[in-house]
Amino acid sequence: MEIEITEEQELLREMSARFIESNCPLVAVREFMDDKRGITTDYLTQTAELGWYSLLVSEEYGGGQVSESGISDAAIVAEERGRLVQPGAFISSNLVALAISEFGSEDQRSSLLPDLMAGASIATWATADTSGNWDLGAGVTATRSENGVVLDGTKGLVQDAHIADSILVTANLNGSPIHLIVPAASSGVTVKPLESLDITRRFGRITFEQAEFPLELALGFPDDGIRLWERLTDVAAVLTVAESVGALSYLFDMVVEYSKDRWAFGRPIGSFQSIKHTLANTGLLLEMCRAMSAAATRAVAGNDDSASEVASMAKAFVGKNCIEASHECFQVFGGIGYTWEHDQHLYFRRLAVDAALFGEPAWHRERICKIHEL
Repeated sequence: MEIEITEEQELLREMSARFIESNCPLVAVREFMDDKRGITTDYLTQTAELGWYSLLVSEEYGGGQVSESGISDAAIVAEERGRLVQPGAFISSNLVALAISEFGSEDQRSSLLPDLMAGASIATWATADTSGNWDLGAGVTATRSENGVVLDGTKGLVQDAHIADSILVTANLNGSPIHLIVPAASSGVTVKPLESLDITRRFGRITFEQAEFPLELALGFPDDGIRLWERLTDVAAVLTVAESVGALSYLFDMVVEYSKDRWAFGRPIGSFQSIKHTLANTGLLLEMCRAMSAAATRAVAGNDDSASEVASMAKAFVGKNCIEASHECFQVFGGIGYTWEHDQHLYFRRLAVDAALFGEPAWHRERICKIHEL
């Protein structure tokens, strides 16, 4: 992310990078792949001590930003996480914390935020349906009842759904959005773990079957449902883009180093013109993605009028081009890049899933068109 950062933010970057390299390098990430939880309690606690889950929470409620912009801080951490394809639902956890901080009741803030920020509990955002439709309220319908709201339907692509303690579910209530933060162990809620292309993270499907909840669990209801969804979608796009840029940056460094170390016909393969062109094109794509990430971070952090449009522009551009760039890296690595032992496939998997997560490029291009229609 090519934005001017403060000394405190640079310290946050360095601390996050050191922790990741020491406690969860790629060797450890591979060990997580065989773990059904996909993450350990120690990892959550240690990263919480670094402030990873309090960056988007207001200081009034115990938040711990290191600058005036918690979103910029979180984007820095997301980029470092992407560099070594870290496990866990960092983005979803922060989105839920943001929603509670900005739109929750005092009771929700006092009862949920402390454990979320301390890594003692896990929360996730259920917003897409099972087909990958990220439209507002897709997949789950809410109906009013005497005691509150009844949810019916299924959400897909929910990060860490199988270990989440709380779920922020976005549903459709008579054509209007409603967001409820509900206990994962509630009656009528069923979680099914799913296999994912990204084997470093866990995703699941959550089914609501006549699941009834009191209205006290709603966030931003009834007036701020759309504003809450727009806010979460913008921040999700920014953090996912930052993570993708971090992953592509590390992958590009790997392929450049490989092009220097791998010799053929008596010289490094990086000296061949075709490889030079491939690396130049890939490097250009990386720099363009960095620029888009920086622009989106500034717009959303500053809550600009164009924030939603710029965030979707960045998500669409980076999602498409990061996949293209990772394919180019495959061409340089050659056959070794297709082996299980090589780390290349971990990055391709992460970039491919990030491109679809919180809205694939086509969805975000359509969102931009809808913004201009308004």
